Amino acid sequence: MNFSDIIICSDFDGTLTGNPKDVRNAVVTPLGTICAETAAAVKRFASGGGRFVVVSGRSPKSMDFLYDYLPVDDLFAGINGAAVQKHCAGELIHVHPMRISPSEFAARTSKFSNLFKDVNLTDVDAGLHNWKTADGELGTFLRKFDKALKITAYEPDRDEMGIIYENLRAALSDVCEVEMSCPHIAECFDKGAGKNQTVEFLRRSEPNKTIVAAGDYSNDVGMLISADMAFCPENASENVKSVCRAVFRDSGDGFIADVIDYLEKL
Repeated sequence: MNFSDIIICSDFDGTLTGNPKDVRNAVVTPLGTICAETAAAVKRFASGGGRFVVVSGRSPKSMDFLYDYLPVDDLFAGINGAAVQKHCAGELIHVHPMRISPSEFAARTSKFSNLFKDVNLTDVDAGLHNWKTADGELGTFLRKFDKALKITAYEPDRDEMGIIYENLRAALSDVCEVEMSCPHIAECFDKGAGKNQTVEFLRRSEPNKTIVAAGDYSNDVGMLISADMAFCPENASENVKSVCRAVFRDSGDGFIADVIDYLEKL
C-alpha cells in the first residue's frame, strides 16, 4: 500500500513504547522508551506521506514532548479520545465530558470509597488532578470539579484492582465506560465514548483513507474494532488479540515497525 493512503491510530503505552532488549539506540522519552526500529519505521512512514496519530489515555498536555522525538501527526487524541488537540495551534478541537458530575461519581462510589488509594481526575481543559488517601476524603476532592473527562483509579495490587474494577462497573456501567488500560489502572469515561471516536472522526474527515489501529489493552478494543485493519503486539491482552488481524513482536522489540512493514507489502 501507498503510505499516503493510510492513517495509523496507535496507542502509546505498551504499543508505541515498551521495554527494548537493545537500548543502545532506543528513543527514551519522558514517559516511555521507543525501540530504535520502531522510531525509524515511524519516520519512514511519515516521510512517505502516512499520518501517524497517537490515541492515548494520557492528556494531550502531558504529551507535547513526543513531537521532539517522532514525526507524529499534528492531531493528538488524548483521554481515550475525549480530548483531541491540534498540536501546532495548542488548542483542543474536541472534548467529550462525562455525563455524570464528579459529585455524582462520589455519591455512586461512596459505599466502596475506602478501596481507593490513588485517583486521577482529568478536567474539561485536559488538566490532570491527583488525589491520594493522605489528602483527605475522596468526595471532598471530587466535588471541587463541575465536570470531568475521565476519572481513573490506580492500584498496584492486582487482586485489589480487580475488586475496585468490579465495583466501578456495578456502580457506573449505565453512564460510564469502565475499562482497564493496564493491570493496575481502571478508567471511567463517558458511556459511548472511547478511542473508537477518533477513528470515526478521521473517517469522516478522510473518507478515502485506510485507517489502521494498533493497541494492546482493553481500552483499545473499541478503536481496534472500528478501524479498517487492527494489529497488536505479543504483549497485548488476550481480548485484544482476539479482535486483531495479526499479532506481531512485543512493543519493545519492533511491533510498530512490523505493522508498517506489513502495510507496505499489501
